[in-house]
Amino acid sequence: MIAEILRGTNNGDDLHLIDREVLDFMSDAGPCDVTEMNELAFCELCARVRKGYRAPRLHDIENLAITREGFVYWRNTRVDHYELPTAFEAHAKPRALALASQCRELERLGQDVTEANLLALRDEQCTELAEAL
Repeated sequence: MIAEILRGTNNGDDLHLIDREVLDFMSDAGPCDVTEMNELAFCELCARVRKGYRAPRLHDIENLAITREGFVYWRNTRVDHYELPTAFEAHAKPRALALASQCRELERLGQDVTEANLLALRDEQCTELAEAL
């Protein structure tokens, strides 16, 4: 199955960081190292590759992904942490949309998308809102 994933993802070059970690772990793991959760993640990755690989998305928002531990990534950069399983509930989607909007705004400004830059952007937006009131 590893070879199938590599063939379906341009030798792994098209894999999102989250999926790359799953593939790397399963490639290096011995039989005693693999947990049920590891196996499930690997099987899900295989199924997605068979359907035509697309990077994982949080709330189907392009470039926003979440790990099984709740770490949220914009492209391949960790930008936040959400509580699971509530991160997948409908009421959490506006927060995810706002995060994606802030990440796009940083890119538009030519800044790196990092947790620190996101915090600075949020502070700036709060200051502007307070001054407008």
